[in-house]
Amino acid sequence: DGGIVGIGGAALKAAADMEQAKIGFTTLLHSGDAATSMLVKLRDFAAKTPFNFPELVTAAQRLMAMGTSAQDLIPKMTAIGNATSAMGKGIETFDGIALALSQMGNSAKATALDMNQLIQRGIDPYKFLAESSGKSVGEIRKNLGELFTGAEAAQIIMAGMTKQFAGSMDAQSKSLTGMWSNVQDNIKFALADIGATLLPTAKLVVENFVNPVLDGLKSLAHWFSELPEPVKMGALAM
Repeated sequence: DGGIVGIGGAALKAAADMEQAKIGFTTLLHSGDAATSMLVKLRDFAAKTPFNFPELVTAAQRLMAMGTSAQDLIPKMTAIGNATSAMGKGIETFDGIALALSQMGNSAKATALDMNQLIQRGIDPYKFLAESSGKSVGEIRKNLGELFTGAEAAQIIMAGMTKQFAGSMDAQSKSLTGMWSNVQDNIKFALADIGATLLPTAKLVVENFVNPVLDGLKSLAHWFSELPEPVKMGALAM
């Protein structure tokens, strides 16, 4: 039945994507068990947010590659996700805020460039720094690099975002768009679970049947390339 074949293909694709995600996290975390645990956490996170699971996997891997620890990942993604949702934006804004904070966290001094990247995405970092330090926004703008290291500024801004935008993702996930995103994720999770049982068989088919056929085609191509030019032209004409 074509429908069953279609479901089987979609299930294998979903399972293969999940397998690739696990490989990526295994590389970052140096542990298959830790990678599995992280994927479970991201599945739970996706189920409560308006963002799609594949987008969150990519964002999480990017954050970890830039130095975010496994322990800090979900809290950081929650703060960024709430800020993004509060502005009604999508994954591109999420990624932009995440990139700006990660770059800031790796800088010896906070810079105006770091602040501007956040301002362009609707975040007012100077407000959070002023509230935390008790200094005026003007004084912070003037002496930013002397007052805060990049890591200090990033931590303060994250705390401010966490407080100001708390609950925004939850509210967005209850909208029609957010609900549909969660439905899509749940379908993919169900397909991935089905496909996981098919992966071993699919790998055997590729190894024992598809690869030998491809090897045969390569041999045939080599044989054809060695034929005299008139014979090749005649074969192509036919």
